[in-house]
Amino acid sequence: MPISLKTSIRRLTQAEFGDIAYEVMGVVYRLRNELGRFFVERIYKQALFASLPGMEIEVPIELTWRDFTMTRFLDVLVVGGAAFEFKAVEKLTNSHRAQLLNYLLLMDLSHGKLVNLKPARIEEEFVNTTLRHADRVHFKITESDYQTQHPTARFFRDSLIDSLNDWGTGLELGLYFEAMTHILGGVSAVEQNIDVIWNGQMIGKQPVRLAGPDVAFHLTAMGDSLDDFESQAQCSLDHTRLRAFLWANISRQQVTFKLLRSRASGN
Repeated sequence: MPISLKTSIRRLTQAEFGDIAYEVMGVVYRLRNELGRFFVERIYKQALFASLPGMEIEVPIELTWRDFTMTRFLDVLVVGGAAFEFKAVEKLTNSHRAQLLNYLLLMDLSHGKLVNLKPARIEEEFVNTTLRHADRVHFKITESDYQTQHPTARFFRDSLIDSLNDWGTGLELGLYFEAMTHILGGVSAVEQNIDVIWNGQMIGKQPVRLAGPDVAFHLTAMGDSLDDFESQAQCSLDHTRLRAFLWANISRQQVTFKLLRSRASGN
């Protein structure tokens, strides 16, 4: 299985999750009143673990694809179906919401809650999804601006599609980046610093990910027009000695591949 869990999971109705969340938050408020708001999040999780039956912390989620394996950890799982992520930060951000949504999709759960214990007033937000794994492995491939004559371009496209067929779309980009970095040779081969050329002079180094010799790659997850990113990526490419830039945009229902070639002469 591409996604495996070491605990039993059950999908909860919204009402079931609401009842559990109400009980959990009652304990959270009591513990925060006792402990104050300046501890790191693991302190609160340990206190919560000692206070609530049927609760698991740091629940591992293992993803595999070909010979690649990675593990992510959900902060808190209650009675096998209620997911919680705890933070101790100044303010919740979209990245925190995306992280919990990612865990819900990986665990095939529909309801979760974000809790931030650091502010003077506890922040709490529900995160929900109706998507299932079967929904996320159905996507359209667009590659009218992509050429696969070069083996590197073909291998990049075929490998990414293969990973998406296993895991589905909609997950955090970091997962796909890690998988592609592994299949393309590992961090030492893929993550490189390249020369930036301006007015015929090298003005510094820029970190990039290489899919092959002089060919960079990048992944995005944009839902709007891709034109601005393409324009800026082309501009960057033209100020390096790279020959090409492989780009895949992974949206929920469509994966778009584009290949940009350097227009710079002598670079």
